Amino acid sequence: MLGLGKLEALLRIMRPVNCLMMGFAVIVGGVIARSSVLGASATNLVYGFITAYTLTAGSMAVNDYYDREIDATNEPNRPIPSGLVKPKDALIFAAVLALVGFAASYATGFISLAVALISWMLFTSYTTVGKRSGLPGNFLVSICVANAVRLRKHCTYRHSRHERSFFRINGLSFKHWARDNQGDR
Repeated sequence: MLGLGKLEALLRIMRPVNCLMMGFAVIVGGVIARSSVLGASATNLVYGFITAYTLTAGSMAVNDYYDREIDATNEPNRPIPSGLVKPKDALIFAAVLALVGFAASYATGFISLAVALISWMLFTSYTTVGKRSGLPGNFLVSICVANAVRLRKHCTYRHSRHERSFFRINGLSFKHWARDNQGDR
């Protein structure tokens, strides 16, 4: 049974603000791609929001699992290093969140599921290998975040907006990499 302390720790692992930003990126992508979000499109955007939110939450849990030794030094109060969440529980939590995200993406269509699966694979690649590769790893993060704009039933792709998003997001990713680089070594 989950106690209140563990629930709070799992919520912290999710980083809800990041999840909300990704969910709203899907809605923004939908609004950009279509002038109307009424009817069936609104339902698809809700599923897209759920997909982005839960996949982001799951990816944060995976990240905390892989960074648990680094966090023990840099952020010892994070849920795993502090002992509030066991590493195995973080992975189980990530798997459950990912399954919810994949189910929500499939509810809007196979293309959305494909985008969600590709984003999940890219994020996992970043967490396990890319994080320590510098700029190539930053590109993986940028692609994942930019995919949120594409995550909808029709996955409309507008090159100029997508490319600008990619480079803006990569700048943010580089800023975080520079901050965390010492602990990642």
